[in-house]
Amino acid sequence: MDQSKINNELLNNRQIFNDIHKTKNQFKEVFTTLSNDLSHINIKQYYPLSKGLKISMGNELEKCPYQVLDIFRNFDKKMGHNIRILNWWGHGLYILVFFGYELAIETRSNQKYFLHKGFKLTQGSSPWDYSNLANTPIISPEDPGDTIEKHIHQYRYLQWCKKIEIATEIDSLQKSLGRELNRIFDFHNIKI
Repeated sequence: MDQSKINNELLNNRQIFNDIHKTKNQFKEVFTTLSNDLSHINIKQYYPLSKGLKISMGNELEKCPYQVLDIFRNFDKKMGHNIRILNWWGHGLYILVFFGYELAIETRSNQKYFLHKGFKLTQGSSPWDYSNLANTPIISPEDPGDTIEKHIHQYRYLQWCKKIEIATEIDSLQKSLGRELNRIFDFHNIKI
């Protein structure tokens, strides 16, 4: 696109903005329902440093809108832990499970659980560098424990990532995300 000209066709296309607004609200509703479904458990019982649940939205994650549901919300580099559902427009829907360095060390013997559930390790100097989510390589199954250990020491955190297919029906998407969360909570022996 020519940077010296304003795209009036796009600017005046009210329907596209209505469609975007509607879809954003649909994801907000999905995340709100998931959050409400989780409200009956005491998440601090499973992760005492939890700061609760939060839904947030924005428009500028590498130039694209996003919606997020964070569960546990502790991003401390040592003992932090978070489960994030990220709907990133133009990139996809992801579930990310973050462990700070010391928590990753404490739980390293159980971390292979995520590998067996279809998750991949993210790579990058920061757990918030999402630019390579879609290109994250899969750990070799020959010795995942050794790979996980090296990863923890190299990056000083551990973050698992799984791309989720977006169902067109809201109810199907809700159930799919609920199943994924249940798999993650199984890691904590949480039953929802």
